[in-house]
Amino acid sequence: MSSWNKTLKFSLVLLLLGTSSCGDLPQDRSDESYRTNGRTISGEYYGTAVVDASPRLNIRKSPAGTRLCQVGDGDLVKVYYTKSNKSDLWAYISSDECQGWASAKYLVEEKRRTSMSHTFPFNGPADADYTTGARAFGSCRDDCNRKHGGADLYGKRRRLVYSVGSGTIVDFSPFYLGTWALVVDHGDFIVRYGELDDQLVSGLKTGSKISRGQAIGYIGKMSGLSQSMLHFERFSGRGRGPLTDRSNRPFQRRSDLVDPTDDLILWKYPRF
Repeated sequence: MSSWNKTLKFSLVLLLLGTSSCGDLPQDRSDESYRTNGRTISGEYYGTAVVDASPRLNIRKSPAGTRLCQVGDGDLVKVYYTKSNKSDLWAYISSDECQGWASAKYLVEEKRRTSMSHTFPFNGPADADYTTGARAFGSCRDDCNRKHGGADLYGKRRRLVYSVGSGTIVDFSPFYLGTWALVVDHGDFIVRYGELDDQLVSGLKTGSKISRGQAIGYIGKMSGLSQSMLHFERFSGRGRGPLTDRSNRPFQRRSDLVDPTDDLILWKYPRF
């Protein structure tokens, strides 16, 4: 073999080796912020996190459920809360593609949680999924002539209801089928806690100041119905006048009514 051919062959081998080696090397991310200021999330966490899973991380409907979508290595996701499942820690997260459960061991903290200003209105989960069917916000009522203006959180009668945040009781009055509704101004929004018993927790009345997580009332009994629940309505606070407005279709509620579902999901676990 000529010296020229030997030189060419040697150069090609070096080129191929170089290409192969570079392709197999992991990406150097030592200068990225999440490599220098973070660690894998653990315990109770709320905030943002960076995915550290090569090449992608599965987001599932439940920890062991169907895959909803995938997020890429290095993507930033929002963490709503974490939940232990036997020996593993799972995180409820959202990305641009979808929202669901992912293994927390592949998430690197971006910012440690400091405090949650709001919480779920039950000490534990509701008895049924409030995001689907007739329980969900926006579901049909009266042959779809009206839409459901809140989320129905099923629970046994006299189950304690907790304030989702600090605020002031502004009204407590009859509501629906023999139940009562408690209206609380939480500062940045207003909540109507509907379908309650006619007795508040002892010592509370209109004008009372309440704190986040404070027991405020009890689920009531609706006349003629076997299922009891907390009917949860949220208003931005920008509107004026009564919260019920029969002329304002399709919800027949004040114009600043908002869907509470995402907030309820966000608040579901951190307090407990």
